[in-house]
Amino acid sequence: MITEVLPGTPADLAGLRPGDLMTHLGQLPLDGEWGMAKLFAAARSARTAELTFERHGRVRTASLAGTLVETPPVSLDMLDDRTALIRLRTFDSIGVAQDVHNTLRRAELLGATRAVLDLRGNPGGLVTETMLATGALTQPAPLREVTRISTELYSYDRGRYLTGGQAETGTGTRVFKPQRFTGPWRCWLIPTRPVVRSS
Repeated sequence: MITEVLPGTPADLAGLRPGDLMTHLGQLPLDGEWGMAKLFAAARSARTAELTFERHGRVRTASLAGTLVETPPVSLDMLDDRTALIRLRTFDSIGVAQDVHNTLRRAELLGATRAVLDLRGNPGGLVTETMLATGALTQPAPLREVTRISTELYSYDRGRYLTGGQAETGTGTRVFKPQRFTGPWRCWLIPTRPVVRSS
């Protein structure tokens, strides 16, 4: 399912919309990991291909040329004068949490008093970035990692990532000028299999 169409991209120009369900690339079904691998290969090839998709139960086709588009991990759109839509595409790179804090600060400067956090399609990522980003909205519950030989507790406090109650000092373990969004917020999430890795 398409969750986002970036303006000016081949998908946008071909008329694809969020909510469309891609079913075939040419004659190849787009189901499972194999189908997704073929879709990404087509995007890298830059060749024109026919994409079959469903919209509201009706089958449609579109021809588009593959291209890779770099998207920021965090983006902001104002849905109205008071509602910020923050898309968080991944937790898988250092600096995402800082982007979340900065984006929420920018949203409040634009007049946002409520927010929607869009995690649709987010595959998960680094524990540090997840905890630090979550701290911009709420006090995240500590995470406990239990292995055969040890137990570790990870938490967040005022922009810092803590291990066993102590602030970490490495790269990607804190945010500068931490923001705490004070208005109500909601989360859009389509269940996936998130992968959270330690850094």
